[in-house]
Amino acid sequence: MKTLQIIMIVILTSIPGFSQEFEDSPFGIAGAFSRPFIESDSVSYEEILRKFHEVKEPYKHVQDIGIKWIRPGTDIYWQAVQPTPEHMKNGIFDWSCTDDLYGRVLSGVNTLGTIDALLWGVNTDPAFKPGTWEFANDEAESGYIQFVEEAVERYDGDGNRDMPGLENPIKYWQIGNEPALRPLQGIGDFSKRLDWKGFSHLVEISYQAIKKSDPEAKIALAGLAAGYPLLNDTIAVRELDEFYIPLIQDLSGRYIDVFDIHYYGDSRKGSDGWRWQEMRSIYNW
Repeated sequence: MKTLQIIMIVILTSIPGFSQEFEDSPFGIAGAFSRPFIESDSVSYEEILRKFHEVKEPYKHVQDIGIKWIRPGTDIYWQAVQPTPEHMKNGIFDWSCTDDLYGRVLSGVNTLGTIDALLWGVNTDPAFKPGTWEFANDEAESGYIQFVEEAVERYDGDGNRDMPGLENPIKYWQIGNEPALRPLQGIGDFSKRLDWKGFSHLVEISYQAIKKSDPEAKIALAGLAAGYPLLNDTIAVRELDEFYIPLIQDLSGRYIDVFDIHYYGDSRKGSDGWRWQEMRSIYNW
């Protein structure tokens, strides 16, 4: 039996003129590109992107079943958009993949765009100090800020340097993905400290860069991975106590409009299934 990953989003504020139909709907999907185009979970990521590109209306099935929120199948990764030092030095951006994934979402479906400073599970990026969210130097930080500003500007729908043919602008952005599990994942040492302080600075400058390009945009904090049933897991406890609590205290209510919980569990009924029934426990926390 295949499972469906659901987005749980808490909306704290609203955008003037933004459709209430989107904001009021509780139904969303992470990925949003699966069947009927992909038949096996073992298909490579490259094959998924190739098939996605070939499909004329890849999100039509999402719209047909009444989904109002999606988080596309890949983040907007800095390394993917500016893969070489030459890209960085000359201010060149490769939007081909993100245009395909983010730029073809149909009207009536709202996009949560995720901007990510690091590729998943990898911290070999010379822009960051190993095992941290701390930039290696001022030049790297400035380059990242420019990347964020350009990404939001391309998809905000204001008519200024928009993606050609953009019909459905992005007004909700997320800063990173499960940052407490990264970048330690890249160095394979979970005994090291979780760098909430470095990520707090990343949230601040990302928020400011997003707002510079689109003052009406709303920003979500990167997802908490320690949803039920992981609350008693050692790594999950560390994520809460050593990352998110000090991070939120340090931000002091600034730079966050939306809090995201990644709530994992099997959708099948059984002793280890139907985890969604206990979602209120982590929501109340």
